[in-house]
Amino acid sequence: MFPSGGEIILILLFVLILFGSKDLPRIVRTAGKWYGTMRRSVSEIQMEFNRISIAEERKAHEEKVLANKINQEKIVQPAANTQPAEAVSSKPVDPLTKPSEAATGSGSSSEQNKQDT
Repeated sequence: MFPSGGEIILILLFVLILFGSKDLPRIVRTAGKWYGTMRRSVSEIQMEFNRISIAEERKAHEEKVLANKINQEKIVQPAANTQPAEAVSSKPVDPLTKPSEAATGSGSSSEQNKQDT
């Protein structure tokens, strides 16, 4: 695909004969400038594609995180609304009473202390 060493020498000889030794430095300098300009242009295009792909990946990730958050909220809401009625009590619960006494409402913490001693 690429020219070998002998082919490159043949091309250089042809260019030297065609343009002469006086114009050869100017031609090589101009070709070098074009080559540098092309490399910078290609580099800028690659950077732009990278920016676009990073922005698209970030947007897709944010949408995925938002969808997961919404799904989590949908899962948690029904679980919070399905508490058993006996677990929800309007009466304050005394931490010193036994659970059976707290449910029936009988007894007080001072009566319980007297019975324990």
